Amino acid sequence: MNDLSEILRGLENQWVALSHDEKKVVAAALSLHQAKQKALKKGERHPVLVKVPAKSGGYVLSNRG
Repeated sequence: MNDLSEILRGLENQWVALSHDEKKVVAAALSLHQAKQKALKKGERHPVLVKVPAKSGGYVLSNRG
Protein backbone atom coordinates (compact mmCIF):
# COMPACT_ATOMS: atom_id res chain seq x y z
CA MET A 1 0.00 0.00 0.00
CA ASN A 2 1.39 3.37 -1.03
CA ASP A 3 0.95 6.65 0.86
CA LEU A 4 -0.47 8.86 -1.87
CA SER A 5 -0.93 12.03 0.17
CA GLU A 6 2.19 13.75 -1.20
CA ILE A 7 1.63 13.04 -4.90
CA LEU A 8 -2.07 13.92 -4.72
CA ARG A 9 -1.56 17.22 -2.91
CA GLY A 10 -3.03 20.11 -4.89
CA LEU A 11 -5.30 17.85 -6.93
CA GLU A 12 -8.38 18.07 -4.71
CA ASN A 13 -11.76 17.56 -6.41
CA GLN A 14 -10.15 16.06 -9.50
CA TRP A 15 -9.92 12.63 -11.05
CA VAL A 16 -6.32 11.50 -11.11
CA ALA A 17 -4.72 8.81 -13.24
CA LEU A 18 -1.75 7.20 -11.55
CA SER A 19 0.89 5.05 -13.17
CA HIS A 20 0.21 1.31 -12.91
CA ASP A 21 2.73 1.09 -10.04
CA GLU A 22 0.94 3.98 -8.25
CA LYS A 23 4.16 5.98 -7.90
CA LYS A 24 3.41 9.02 -10.07
CA VAL A 25 0.54 11.11 -11.38
CA VAL A 26 0.14 10.61 -15.12
CA ALA A 27 -2.87 12.90 -15.64
CA ALA A 28 -5.57 14.84 -13.80
CA ALA A 29 -8.93 16.20 -14.94
CA LEU A 30 -12.38 17.13 -13.68
CA SER A 31 -13.96 14.00 -15.14
CA LEU A 32 -13.05 10.33 -14.96
CA HIS A 33 -13.24 10.00 -18.74
CA GLN A 34 -10.88 12.94 -19.34
CA ALA A 35 -8.31 11.67 -16.83
CA LYS A 36 -8.35 8.20 -18.38
CA GLN A 37 -8.07 9.54 -21.94
CA LYS A 38 -5.14 11.80 -20.99
CA ALA A 39 -3.34 8.88 -19.33
CA LEU A 40 -3.90 6.63 -22.35
CA LYS A 41 -2.57 9.35 -24.69
CA LYS A 42 0.57 9.54 -22.54
CA GLY A 43 1.11 5.81 -22.97
CA GLU A 44 -0.14 4.55 -19.61
CA ARG A 45 -2.05 1.44 -20.71
CA HIS A 46 -3.41 0.54 -17.26
CA PRO A 47 -3.83 3.72 -15.20
CA VAL A 48 -5.09 3.56 -11.65
CA LEU A 49 -7.93 6.09 -11.44
CA VAL A 50 -8.90 7.80 -8.20
CA LYS A 51 -11.13 10.71 -7.25
CA VAL A 52 -9.30 13.01 -4.87
CA PRO A 53 -11.66 14.32 -2.17
CA ALA A 54 -11.91 17.99 -1.20
CA LYS A 55 -10.23 17.35 2.14
CA SER A 56 -6.99 15.44 1.99
CA GLY A 57 -6.35 12.49 4.23
CA GLY A 58 -5.20 8.95 3.83
CA TYR A 59 -5.73 7.11 0.56
CA VAL A 60 -6.13 3.39 0.20
CA LEU A 61 -6.39 1.76 -3.21
CA SER A 62 -7.45 -1.79 -3.83
CA ASN A 63 -7.94 -3.87 -6.93
CA ARG A 64 -9.99 -6.42 -5.02
CA GLY A 65 -13.77 -6.20 -5.17
